[in-house]
Amino acid sequence: MDKRYYYFNGNEQIGPLNYSDLFNRNLTPDTLFWYEGLPQWKKGYELPELANLFNRPSNTPPVNPQYNQPPYSPPPSYQVPNQPYPPQYPNYQLQPTPPAYEWYFMVWQKYAQFTGRARRSEYWYFTLFHFIVLIIASVIDEMKNGGSEGYGLLTSLYYFATIVPYLAVAVRRIHDTGQSGWFILIPFYNLILLCTEGNRGPNQYGPDPKYI
Repeated sequence: MDKRYYYFNGNEQIGPLNYSDLFNRNLTPDTLFWYEGLPQWKKGYELPELANLFNRPSNTPPVNPQYNQPPYSPPPSYQVPNQPYPPQYPNYQLQPTPPAYEWYFMVWQKYAQFTGRARRSEYWYFTLFHFIVLIIASVIDEMKNGGSEGYGLLTSLYYFATIVPYLAVAVRRIHDTGQSGWFILIPFYNLILLCTEGNRGPNQYGPDPKYI
């Protein structure tokens, strides 16, 4: 079945339209498009099947990219059963940002939650306070053990207690970029993903934790 496209003209949502209906319209590579099955709005240059819209002379007849002919256009009275409504225009607003120390406790509240998404602030603030607590625990252990080197009891207990939440927040951080959490096992690339800004709007792993 041919795709039914929606696009935005300024703040006005247009659609659904067949592929051939998109020609002779004021569309640019930066126009936002959506169709059923697409997780979020994308710009025209991100959709290879729409390349002909922007790379042909204005007098060239439209060509269906799959069948090399215009797709069937149903009569105006025809309605697709259960036609899904496209997502709203992505006019996102930044969610309120909690104090830095609260990110640390939020990770503990999601102790073994490997699903969902985590923004960069959640991961990196947890990492910062995690190492601060480790240093404090090490100092306390050294004071109790008379300055002897090595991990003490307090440091060891804290370290092992944080393995699960640390891995969980790292997996959620990678989910925020739209990638599988298994990429946490790939050296260097995992660090790049941990530093990458998350997808704007919902993706396959859940709603956007940064914008609403």
